[in-house]
Amino acid sequence: MKKSRLIISIVFFALTLATTVLILVNAAINGETSAAMSNGLTAFIMRVLHINADESKFAYFIRKSLGHFMLNGFNAGFLTLGLFFYMKDKIKHRALLLVTSFGYGVLIAAISELIQLFTDGRTGAMSDVGINSLGCLTFVLIIGLVYSIKWKVQNKEIK
Repeated sequence: MKKSRLIISIVFFALTLATTVLILVNAAINGETSAAMSNGLTAFIMRVLHINADESKFAYFIRKSLGHFMLNGFNAGFLTLGLFFYMKDKIKHRALLLVTSFGYGVLIAAISELIQLFTDGRTGAMSDVGINSLGCLTFVLIIGLVYSIKWKVQNKEIK
């Protein structure tokens, strides 16, 4: 394995670890603090983008889209990229790497919602596990599609 590919894979694994820790730590933050963080982020985004909307509805959208969908998507995406760089010459069926990354993402999504069941002022929800998992699936499939197209171009299947 090339040293550069090893370094890149380590960076993606480190990013996976960092996002996993971020997800799990945020799940353990009490409801009042979590709401304040969410509301602060919402107010900032609304101010910067000059959005004139119902703040509570926009906060809900931000929490679900950024806090659930995107963060969990990045988590599974970083793992996918790390595995693709690390396992490039070691595995023939890259679909196995996609399934592994998606499974890891769903596991972290479920654990984070389970943690919330035991956190003051928080509730874990199956709908949030679904949103988290959809983010994982979306990112993993996009990365898989890009790599599939790249492979076909490199092998001259697409002109």
